[in-house]
Amino acid sequence: MKILTVATQGKDYYAVFVRQCAALGLPLTTLGWGEAWRGFNWKLKQIARHLETLPEDEVVVVLDAYDVIPLAAADTVMARFLAFKRPIVMSTELEPTGLSGYMHARVFPSKRDAVTGETLHLNAGAYMGYAGYVARLYRELYASFDGSDDRLDDQRMMMHLHTHDNAFFRAHVAFDVHSTIFLTVTPGLFGFSSGVDAVKDAHFVRSPTTTTEIVSERTGLTPCFVHGPSSANLDWLLAIYGIQCSADEQKPTQDVLRHYGKMFEYSQYFWPEILVAIFIIAIIVVAVMVFKRRHDVPFNPSRSISLTKCVHTRALEKT
Repeated sequence: MKILTVATQGKDYYAVFVRQCAALGLPLTTLGWGEAWRGFNWKLKQIARHLETLPEDEVVVVLDAYDVIPLAAADTVMARFLAFKRPIVMSTELEPTGLSGYMHARVFPSKRDAVTGETLHLNAGAYMGYAGYVARLYRELYASFDGSDDRLDDQRMMMHLHTHDNAFFRAHVAFDVHSTIFLTVTPGLFGFSSGVDAVKDAHFVRSPTTTTEIVSERTGLTPCFVHGPSSANLDWLLAIYGIQCSADEQKPTQDVLRHYGKMFEYSQYFWPEILVAIFIIAIIVVAVMVFKRRHDVPFNPSRSISLTKCVHTRALEKT
């Protein structure tokens, strides 16, 4: 089994990620180091080229480099993977609610599972499978999308296969719904909500026996990897597990500016809403201007001067 990731530089939790892989005996290969970041599809193509050098039956775990914390050794990861009895296992996210849910659905269309009734939101930042099958998955993606565009979003591409009932995807991809391998925690719509709250929502709690790990209330298992996309703060997780890191590697506050920047990247999917908002704002501005014009007395400098002279004259007459 091999861990594959793409990182162009060392930042965020990357140093912790590397040390955890080494400590847990997880062979790590980092691709793209020192190159310019070109987009999520560029990352996908880096991995696709590397898969060509591996045996088809090699198990690979594809992880984001900057926001994933490994927590389990290779034998545990393999045992959890084999239990799915599918050649590919994808991580999932909780179904967002309210405004956050609406925005998430606009960017990442989802599909309700016919058997369980759950709406499945896959996450492309953490998945694993046999190298040959993962390579085939990428070929299915490029059969539907223009692979030359490095800026394509890999998660939207994979969600497209799922929502359009792709035969390969349906037959060979399993979803880690109960987070037995991958636990995904997100910082919420505006980047302020706690990762701890997200873990509670996913039915994970601090272990009552060891207190140095988190366990699932559903399965009693600890996750193998915790993923905090959209700049989620995972310092609380490092503290629970006693994972050492320097001040430079910590995130004492949420990286809100980066989170808003991520939202701006996806603004292209909200043009109808943006145009409606601009139209409503324009109507409000015009209405306010018309109201002020009808009810406010306009300022007349000459009238003001005449009034001042009149008051001054009357004051002199009284004296």
